[in-house]
Amino acid sequence: PDQANPNPCKPYACQIQACIQRHQYNQDRCEHLVKQLYHCCASYYKKYGLDSECAVSYTHLTLPTKA
Repeated sequence: PDQANPNPCKPYACQIQACIQRHQYNQDRCEHLVKQLYHCCASYYKKYGLDSECAVSYTHLTLPTKA
């Protein structure tokens, strides 16, 4: 990871939080951002290994999500 930005997926997590607040905690309205975060973290773990830290644990990435 880059020292200036050790977790490149953190901005996605922040966008999700803002979106959920903006939509009165209706996560369905922000599902596209959740998918982007999962994709980012999957790429992050692939590049840096499963011992690295991302906004979503690797275990959660392997669980089934809404289609």
